[in-house]
Order: sequence, then structure tokens, then C-alpha cells
Amino acid sequence: MLNFIKFLTLVLLTCNCFATNIVIDSLKMSVDIDNQVATYTDEVVVNSGHHRLECNKMEVFYGGNKNDFDGQNLSINKIKFHDKIVMNDNLRVINADKGEYIAKERIVYFWDNVLIKEGGSYLEADKIKYDMKKELVTILNMPNNHLGKSTQGDGKRVRIIIEDKNDSN
Repeated sequence: MLNFIKFLTLVLLTCNCFATNIVIDSLKMSVDIDNQVATYTDEVVVNSGHHRLECNKMEVFYGGNKNDFDGQNLSINKIKFHDKIVMNDNLRVINADKGEYIAKERIVYFWDNVLIKEGGSYLEADKIKYDMKKELVTILNMPNNHLGKSTQGDGKRVRIIIEDKNDSN
């Protein structure tokens, strides 16, 4: 088991899926070798460059040969985040109940009770897509367009509050 933890640490720290090294800190960790999943729980903190993510549970799904304990042929496919997610990229803070990172695309989807804070402004939505390369947020539950058809998502409402930079209060 010690060899597997050493290998998993190597894979996670050398993974280029976040553009820089990633460091994962948690109180507990378990590994399912057969299903190629590492689960981190209790006060999970992930740092990568200027991105920081906190949550209560994170599952790392990797691919490759599960018998390759040196990490040479393994890669991270996706990462799922659960419960009280807070992500900060120095521009904004994103809160959500659930999230999923797709490594190949470097995109994170957040859903359920999404709240984005940027300066004094904030946005509430049911689902968003965050492009880590472009640092761009796309709202995926857009209201129906003028044709009565949803352009993206399920047509749920979005609420946005924009801070007035000229307001001296």
C-alpha cells in the first residue's frame, strides 16, 4: 500500500492537468486500485498555481495500467468534488455543492447552489462551466431565448447583482 500512495502522490504532483503542479491536503485518503479512484475526505484543500479549491470530499479518477505503480502510464481523467466547495482564482470565489473537473479539457463544472463572487458583485446559478485556461465562467442554465427555447441548460433562472463602482457607500 505504501508503494501505491508513493505512486499516487507522484502522479498527482506531476500531472499537467492544472497547468502547474497540484498539491492535495486532506485529513483522510483511501485508494481503490481496482476502480482506479483515490478518495480524499475531511478538510480537503487543493492548490495549483493561483487556483485554490476546498471541499469536504474529492474523488480522483485516473486511467492507465493499474499495476503501474511508478506512475509512468497513469493520468488523471476527472476529479469530482462534493459538499461545500469553495474555489478561488484570485479574481473570483465560486461556491457550489458539487463539481467535476475534466482533465483533458481543463474545465470544471459546478452545480447546485452555485454562487460566484467577484468584487462586490455576485451571481447565483444552478450550473456553470469554468474554463481554467481562459479563466472564463459560462452560465449553463440560461433562461429561455426569444424563440421560447433554451439556448443552454434547463431554463432555470439566474440572478446577478452588479456592484456600482461609482457608488461611494
